[in-house]
Amino acid sequence: MSVNTSFGRHAWALRCRFDRDTDPSDASASPAASPSSSPRLRPGIAALIDAFRRQGHRHARLDPLAGPPTASDAGAFDLSRFDLADDDAVAEAGGSVLGVADARALRQRLSALYCGALTLDLSAVRDESRRSWWSARFESDDAPLSADAARALLRRLARVEGWERHLANRFPHGKRFSLEGNEALLPLLDAVLEAGAALGVDQVLMGMPHRGRVNVLANLLGHPVDALIDYFEPAPAHPERQRDLVYHLGGTSRVQTAHGAVRLRLASNPSHLQSVYPVVVGMARAARSAAGERPDRCMAVMMHGDAAFAGQGVVMETLALGLKPGYEVGGVIHVVINNQLGFTEPNPMDAGAARYCTDATRGVDAPVLRVHADDPEAVLRAPRAWRSTTVRASVPTWSSTWSGTAASVIRSTTCRSSPVPRCTGACRRSRA
Repeated sequence: MSVNTSFGRHAWALRCRFDRDTDPSDASASPAASPSSSPRLRPGIAALIDAFRRQGHRHARLDPLAGPPTASDAGAFDLSRFDLADDDAVAEAGGSVLGVADARALRQRLSALYCGALTLDLSAVRDESRRSWWSARFESDDAPLSADAARALLRRLARVEGWERHLANRFPHGKRFSLEGNEALLPLLDAVLEAGAALGVDQVLMGMPHRGRVNVLANLLGHPVDALIDYFEPAPAHPERQRDLVYHLGGTSRVQTAHGAVRLRLASNPSHLQSVYPVVVGMARAARSAAGERPDRCMAVMMHGDAAFAGQGVVMETLALGLKPGYEVGGVIHVVINNQLGFTEPNPMDAGAARYCTDATRGVDAPVLRVHADDPEAVLRAPRAWRSTTVRASVPTWSSTWSGTAASVIRSTTCRSSPVPRCTGACRRSRA
């Protein structure tokens, strides 16, 4: 048996380093403010900012089942712990940070950013330049929705929830794997498609579990509603058309976005948890190969259940395989729906249990955007960071995890020649 030892000498391999380091030849590696462009911070201010960036996600308002904030939450970022007073200036020579000039206002600003319904967890990211990039991006993009966008979001949620209510009322005993409690998934997928189209993506390969599939078929892929309802009828009008269960069905569609049409293909789903994940990655690999000189036109999107994502070994295997140059697909977007049933966190009876169901992605240095899924406007903020990213050689992997009451978005780039960071995410809501 011979061993190829020349791989490590290729410039491409040295440049990518599989997301452990940033390409030092790329001047855009850290878009975070450089020392020359940043104000000189006063003592204690830098420590306060760093504390929010590192620990803010632990105090975020993500779980609607949780009680009121505890004393430890209230005092975690007390100014006295950083030898600061309310009216202390944040920078020398009267400068400002994040649009504010005193320590009290800065603390309020950082608390709104990192301890609200959307937070950023960079604890798994070991590269300092990538952490700086993500922090700068997250702190600079929190504009509220316009009135028109808010009305469009309300209409979208009404259609999604109305579909679930209709099926529940008409077929109360039907097995439909409802999306109830995670209706914000559909607006999130809309935003992902818009973001991808803005970056030149025109083909999306998608996989998902049973839960929410019928709703996605009806409200995203535009599958004929009468054909879907026929699967639930005790005496279907066209039984000869039903060759599989309704929550196993796939489909194709052409989805219109503000940046052009996107061809969307949802893979059929077997009953074995997570087995469709490597299938979708393989489909994406084939599509990228067929795209020739423009492989970034193709993107993979995967949705998971919380327990399956945390417990199925094929998830870790496929994540690791994506780091290999012969198998990478330029990135995958993962959405993990967490209803806090299969994976409950934290478990006070198990001191060694993982804190989050998305911790499997720590092995690939993935940042995590955690979102409260009962706040759909916060959910829509998560894709903005990806949409504003400059992607040259690869489309980043973005994983979102939804846990019963809160949400996390995971984004991880498998291999890149530009310093596009990874992002990990989870969304949770209380209704099971």
